[in-house]
Amino acid sequence: MFVDTFELVSPRPTVIVSPHCDDAVLSLGAWIAAATEAGRRVRLVTVFGNATEDTSREVARWDQRAGFATAVEGSLVRRREEAAAGGLLGAEFVVLPFPDSSYVVGERDESLVLEALAPHLLDAAEVFVPGFPLIHRDHRWLSHLDFAQLGSFTTRFYVEQPYARWNRSTSPNGIDITPAPMKLRHLRRKLAAIRCYRSQVPLLGGWRLFAGAAANDLFGPGEGFCRRSDAQAAELAHPPEETSRALSNPT
Repeated sequence: MFVDTFELVSPRPTVIVSPHCDDAVLSLGAWIAAATEAGRRVRLVTVFGNATEDTSREVARWDQRAGFATAVEGSLVRRREEAAAGGLLGAEFVVLPFPDSSYVVGERDESLVLEALAPHLLDAAEVFVPGFPLIHRDHRWLSHLDFAQLGSFTTRFYVEQPYARWNRSTSPNGIDITPAPMKLRHLRRKLAAIRCYRSQVPLLGGWRLFAGAAANDLFGPGEGFCRRSDAQAAELAHPPEETSRALSNPT
């Protein structure tokens, strides 16, 4: 079972693979704060950051709701938000330009994504990837990648927030979730980092997002990790059509 007391500090970083700008911080922000405070290197690698130069793309509905006039504006602003949040938590950050599910055309090429990820995972001691509940198609797709071919690191699966909180049907009953260590000061830094995502907070519930995160981390299961077998079970529990409904009305 994974228990991290931060007593051993490796010169090699922990890499958190984040589907979109904000996923890593929403899911593991307090853990990141605790890790960097203890002297660990933490690197956030966002995969579906969208392109910053393709002006031909029509702005997607989610980005329109966030107040963006163009797809490029959305990509640039969300990168700045990620940089600000990562800075508050003391984490390195990388944003790759692959399109998210609102912009992707056709099938994704796994080999291209793995090739782009490789230099950012090569020196990792451990890599955290989305693991539960995998109701978002982008998170689910990433969880299928063969990360082991990219380096000699340990792969762990993290509980995705706020999805695990929102979807009561994905109760952790029967799921072996190991809590991530954190203290109140780490939660405060997490909440401060979440505020950096100004374009996304209103779409994710506004003040309810902060209240839910605080209640979950203080009085609920908190941030955590699960086994690969539990991640696979969670995926089987959510067919593609259910995932599509969750995306169309995430709150």
